[in-house]
Amino acid sequence: MHFQHPDSSGPTASDENEKPLKQFVEKSTSLPFGQDLPLSSIAGPTYLTAQALIQQVAYTLSDKIFSYSPETFDLDVVVKAWQSDKEKNAYGYTTGVSPMETRTGAGSIALGYMFSRDFDLTKRHIPQSIIGSSSTLTHLRPALDQLSLLYNVANPLVAHIAAVDYAAGSSPGFVTDYSSALILAEELGLGLVSSASAYEVQHMSLFATLLASIVPSIHIYDGVNVGRETTRVVDVLDKSGLYKTYQAISKELSGPEKKHSD
Repeated sequence: MHFQHPDSSGPTASDENEKPLKQFVEKSTSLPFGQDLPLSSIAGPTYLTAQALIQQVAYTLSDKIFSYSPETFDLDVVVKAWQSDKEKNAYGYTTGVSPMETRTGAGSIALGYMFSRDFDLTKRHIPQSIIGSSSTLTHLRPALDQLSLLYNVANPLVAHIAAVDYAAGSSPGFVTDYSSALILAEELGLGLVSSASAYEVQHMSLFATLLASIVPSIHIYDGVNVGRETTRVVDVLDKSGLYKTYQAISKELSGPEKKHSD
């Protein structure tokens, strides 16, 4: 007995309707798996980068973010997307995001915003945030020095600084740099908080923001490895959780003990 396969009569309907698979494109290494994420998706056990968590805290609790991110560092890619999508912060409005250039007098605009005549004084208690790298601090020094002298009448200010800088001699082209932040904090009397891993970076960002209500503060972290590794973080606070914690601790510090909190 001889079995003969029937000749093909052409492609089936399913073959014709089959769509090509969408190609995976990584937008930035500072994003989890290189993909954008809405602000509301950051909660509970989830996969995130430290850089995304830092931006979540800054966006949620700040009136305005002044970003000094070199183009290839992508330190502010998420907050710019959230502002574009009109995502609201914990105070019910869209956080302002101002991308700035790292150059001489870089901090003047941030100072000018806080002390401008038309500044809304009802927002005086709301923190202002800076996102930048170690190289930014040199250019921000004059503004931070002046701010520390006027801090009693200024907004709380926290600077989230990635300890990363260009290095021509290294193979990846980047190197960690903690010394700039350590020297600046010591010489100007600023608060300094450091994060060692993605598991603690959200809590330390929140702590640095709380510390800023007493003294201008720097939150520094490894911007080469820790900031860009996608990690499963279990105890992530969402926007409302961050705000409730911030409000509860701020209330505890608002009494007579605040003058001794530093």
